[in-house]
Amino acid sequence: IYQSMLFAQRRALHAQVAAGLLARFGEAPERWSAVLAQHYQLAEQPEQALPHYIAAARQAQGRYANSEALTLFEQALAIAPRLPAASASETAARLRDIYEPMGDIRALTGEYDAARSAYEGVLANLERQGREGAALQRARIERKIGGSYEQQGKLDAALPHLERGWELIAGGPSGREADLERAEILSALGWVLFRRADLGPAQAHLERALAFLQPHDAERERARVLNRLGGLAWQSGELELADQYVRQSLAASQRNGDLVAQANALANLSVLAGTMGRFARAAEHGEQALQLHE
Repeated sequence: IYQSMLFAQRRALHAQVAAGLLARFGEAPERWSAVLAQHYQLAEQPEQALPHYIAAARQAQGRYANSEALTLFEQALAIAPRLPAASASETAARLRDIYEPMGDIRALTGEYDAARSAYEGVLANLERQGREGAALQRARIERKIGGSYEQQGKLDAALPHLERGWELIAGGPSGREADLERAEILSALGWVLFRRADLGPAQAHLERALAFLQPHDAERERARVLNRLGGLAWQSGELELADQYVRQSLAASQRNGDLVAQANALANLSVLAGTMGRFARAAEHGEQALQLHE
């Protein structure tokens, strides 16, 4: 029946289905993002389909459905050229909304070359616009490129990107977004230096990161910095101090509701307790970590 319809009739019916879904479920349109995107695309209304594809992809990304998210982002990318003519800045923003999260997913799944290709596409896009005011965006992408190298153990390749990210925003205006990005870059720099056994500079960078986080509600990043400070203290043989840092990290991740970070902190506490001969506590923390991972 469907194949026997004229294309114009199909387009009209798909548009009616999309309108009907919005009319009935408009209070929770996010539940229908993928379906709405498909109907708008088949109705040949790409300007309506694109935001729904991006919303559906971000929802999939948020629940770690990585293959589904990538497929949805790729569908968004496929229809982006079909949108009505827009300004250069609007086009660039659309592409960033697609390429950057695609890079994040590729990095998460260990596809580091593909992740960097996506990130470098965002940087090239910003450079083509000549957006000197986009320093914060550029710094974030440089940090993510550096992070992809760090995750591969390519520390010498990671450092220039992290340092370039810091240079872009070190002297810029304050504010929550800028402070959090400065903290993330300093934390990443500190971790790379720690892995290179440059413990003094690593400590300084991590403490500065913590200071930038102090005025803000940023428990996720605070937990990460505290956990890294714990690792540095452990490496220096200061086991009690390491235990304090990791417990603070655990408390921050509990406030944030991040189960993965809680499990990792508990695993680290288990190792620390075992190193200090507190075997019952080590077993308790290890079991708690396993339960959270499950």
